[in-house]
Amino acid sequence: MANPLPNEKEIYEQIECQKITIEPGIWDLIYHHLGDDITAINLLCAYYLSRKEPMPIKEAEKILVYTRNIRDIIKKITLSSPQDFPFPQFKENIPLHPVIKDMFTHYIGNDVVAINFIV
Repeated sequence: MANPLPNEKEIYEQIECQKITIEPGIWDLIYHHLGDDITAINLLCAYYLSRKEPMPIKEAEKILVYTRNIRDIIKKITLSSPQDFPFPQFKENIPLHPVIKDMFTHYIGNDVVAINFIV
């Protein structure tokens, strides 16, 4: 798990005071794309942990594919230009607020790197 940002308390206060949000459709997009990959990673790990068996290389390679997918979707969602955004139905909601973009890239990015390192 990623370490907290040094100014995390201030970031949450800024989000609350400025009422910074993410459009619900983008939340659904994130949940759908990331949720499927995270679920697959969890299931693979839980299966081999419950059996107390090492994970075969082929299965570990699947995890690397899932983390690559997660990294790609975050890269797309945090684009600075609506013209490059691959989901036209949400272009009016891009770019994300810089605070939200920083939190996504920090927390999800660091967790993906940690998963890759472990695998």
